[in-house]
Amino acid sequence: MTLIIADTAKQPWEEKRRGFGWEKELKRAGTTIDTIDSISVFDKASGTDITLTAKKDGSEQKEPGGYAISAIFVGGTGGQTYLIEFRATALNGEKYEGDLELEISADGKR
Repeated sequence: MTLIIADTAKQPWEEKRRGFGWEKELKRAGTTIDTIDSISVFDKASGTDITLTAKKDGSEQKEPGGYAISAIFVGGTGGQTYLIEFRATALNGEKYEGDLELEISADGKR
């Protein structure tokens, strides 16, 4: 399932941190995130992996509390939409995945 959040537009020049969390599921399981397995970026229209140019290298982090992960996203082409795929493993070994759409806009408006 892809989650679309209202505040996901960014201009090509901007560098913005975006994340995905599983607080409800992790609390229910009595665990937190252990490792970030991957945060990948794909061009939504073509499916092309653009992680190397769209995500700031080394910016991945676990958010305070251990229920979410994030990274800083850079660049982009106005009018395109990117799909960010977040994958993490919890301390109990369960694996979690979530998707977020990031709209690139030339004027910063949706």
